[in-house]
Amino acid sequence: MCAEMKYVVVPKDPLGDFIRVYLARAKDEEIRKRRAGSGGAVTAFLTYLLGEGELTRYSLLGRPRA
Repeated sequence: MCAEMKYVVVPKDPLGDFIRVYLARAKDEEIRKRRAGSGGAVTAFLTYLLGEGELTRYSLLGRPRA
């Protein structure tokens, strides 16, 4: 029995043009505990902006987890 194999086409520049790529995650342990995508960095940033009065509301959408 052999392993399942898939052929995947990867674009030449999958991220397009960019200057830098950063990896970030929330410092707030409570945000990270919620299984936030990408370490909760976007949630933490938006929550900060909300607290500073820079935003009045926000909504994050995602697909259901399997």
